[in-house]
Amino acid sequence: MWSNLRQALAFLTRFPACPDLADPVTSVPYFLPAGFVLGLFLSLAAFVVDSLFAVHAYHALLAAFLWLCLELWSTRALHWDGLADLSDALGSGAHGTRFLEILRDSRLGSFGAIALILVLLGHFLVVSLHLAEQNYLILVLAPAFARAMPVLLAQGLDANAGSRLGLIVVQALSRYPWLLAQTLAFVLLLPLLLVLFKSSWQVLLLYPLTAALLHALRSTARREGGISGDYCGAAIELAQLLFLFCTLGY
Repeated sequence: MWSNLRQALAFLTRFPACPDLADPVTSVPYFLPAGFVLGLFLSLAAFVVDSLFAVHAYHALLAAFLWLCLELWSTRALHWDGLADLSDALGSGAHGTRFLEILRDSRLGSFGAIALILVLLGHFLVVSLHLAEQNYLILVLAPAFARAMPVLLAQGLDANAGSRLGLIVVQALSRYPWLLAQTLAFVLLLPLLLVLFKSSWQVLLLYPLTAALLHALRSTARREGGISGDYCGAAIELAQLLFLFCTLGY
């Protein structure tokens, strides 16, 4: 179990160093626990900074900036790169071969830049609001909720030709029949548990918003040749933002 969790952390983040990813498919069931570990790391660092600068009026903004910087650093910004690539491809209005060419182009276009600015700014705003209310539980849960998305997204889809991450997630769903049910149970039960714990009904907005996000990405992937790491990265960061937004005031 620890070996697979270690592989999942190495696959999704820059720590721990794990060069022997002999079978990365075995790490996919541990994406969600790896998200918990990442959330704990980010929230602990934000808590330390928030406590050190508590006397200053803008302590929550400083802690939120650190949380976001560490998220970018620890994940090598790979998910953000996927968001930018997919935004460029979608913004181009292209389809078929041209869509895939833009999706695989490492250069940043205007649509990708706009998407990065908006989603980064959205993260900064909602994380700072959570920190202002010292709502660390949500900041721990958000990365875990988001890293359940690749499994839900890949269900019933083929991997895009040449996509390593897309193929790994699709193979994991085939190898572990229980994986989809386990992940879906977490995604469905978490908002309900949060509501029952604190009667914050706006958390239930996560259901339709997450379903709409996954439907849009799945429809595009089905039309454009299958799922890839770019779809997974976009799903992770957008779902993380949705979770943080829907839990404001929790």
